[in-house]
Amino acid sequence: MLRRALGLVSLLPWLLALGCSRDESHVETGVAAAQSTKPVHANATPSGPAVSSGAAASSGAATPSGASTPSGGPAPSGGPAPSPALCMGPAGARHFAVYLHGMDTEPPSAQELANRALLTRIAAAESFRFAVPRASTACPKQRGSMCWGWKFDEAELSAAAPPIARAAAQCFEGRPYGLVGFSNGGYLLNKLLRSCRVKALLPGVRWMIGVGSAKFEGQLEAEPESLAGCGDLSLLIGKQDTYNFDPKHHLFEALRAKGANVERFEFAGGHSLEETSLRRALARSVASHPQPSHPQP
Repeated sequence: MLRRALGLVSLLPWLLALGCSRDESHVETGVAAAQSTKPVHANATPSGPAVSSGAAASSGAATPSGASTPSGGPAPSGGPAPSPALCMGPAGARHFAVYLHGMDTEPPSAQELANRALLTRIAAAESFRFAVPRASTACPKQRGSMCWGWKFDEAELSAAAPPIARAAAQCFEGRPYGLVGFSNGGYLLNKLLRSCRVKALLPGVRWMIGVGSAKFEGQLEAEPESLAGCGDLSLLIGKQDTYNFDPKHHLFEALRAKGANVERFEFAGGHSLEETSLRRALARSVASHPQPSHPQP
């Protein structure tokens, strides 16, 4: 009996350790589960350029009919592999454009999905192919949101250009293309024109269309003195767009005064892609910049 009791006593520390490790494992699992819960995102009133309830594409989001996600290409030195762009429209299309979403979270919002559905309809009807990359810069003061930039200084412009160029390479195979920017994406296009940086950062771009991004107060940058030859921009804006419609057309007039090639399209509506005005702007852009007869492979 004594030997048996001593044997049980010698097992007691092992049994206690086993019980503690089980408890600790349970607690750690619970903490991890709590931390993985995604925060609820509410659309924010902008202290900066624009408001968009659009959300960036996620791997769990539904892919529009006729869309594909090719390989994202090689990883940048020292960083993770870039996310592949979503390609929408026929591979044998006659026209090409990269679409830049507004301020986004994951999963995509109803507005962003509606934007993609509209682009898919236009792609089928007008022989367009759209590339849809994702922004990766956190929006300041907008928890959980991703933007193409906020101050749109040289650093943000330089950071936004590579994913755009990769998306074009993945979906268009070296063909010239345009840019369609919604909300925050549209304000990026405005600054590319205002700084005359389109050709330097994105040499494949031939034209740009900004939607829901026509508001600007103050003076344009002193340099460059002239914006002639710096890009072709169409501004699309809804007259009921609370934060981005300017009845005085200050941005448009300021760009025109510096020689920029800019056009304005207004429509009855709010902060959204509007099909009729977008089709008109696309028609204007591709007519002014036709694809080469023999595009490079």
